[in-house]
Amino acid sequence: MIEVQAMRVLIAEYVLEQASWRQAQAWEYPGDPRYRQCAAGLEELAAYFLGLPAADERLNELARVCHDELEVGVFAPRPGGRIHQLISRFRFYNATQSPTLIARRLVSASIADKLEMGYVTGLLAEGG
Repeated sequence: MIEVQAMRVLIAEYVLEQASWRQAQAWEYPGDPRYRQCAAGLEELAAYFLGLPAADERLNELARVCHDELEVGVFAPRPGGRIHQLISRFRFYNATQSPTLIARRLVSASIADKLEMGYVTGLLAEGG
């Protein structure tokens, strides 16, 4: 249970960092409402993750897949990776995007990102 609780907090912290960045972008580009929309959505997404029960399947799967991140106490998706894109673009293009859907997609994205890094680093053989 500790790992799941830690995962919930680490994800929320990362999401709030993204919200802060989007808010700064909103000041830089005041004519584009998507930045404010995205920042507000990201704050809602962080609250959503913090409110998930410890028994949530998605959190348990993320804690299992992201075990390395839990050991060092930081959730830092690879810039440009699937997780980073899912979170950083939450409600930027679609104001009605669902936190539930994103939470579900994070699991498959985290697995895909881990596999890709395994191939890039040579820890996994192509086609294996």
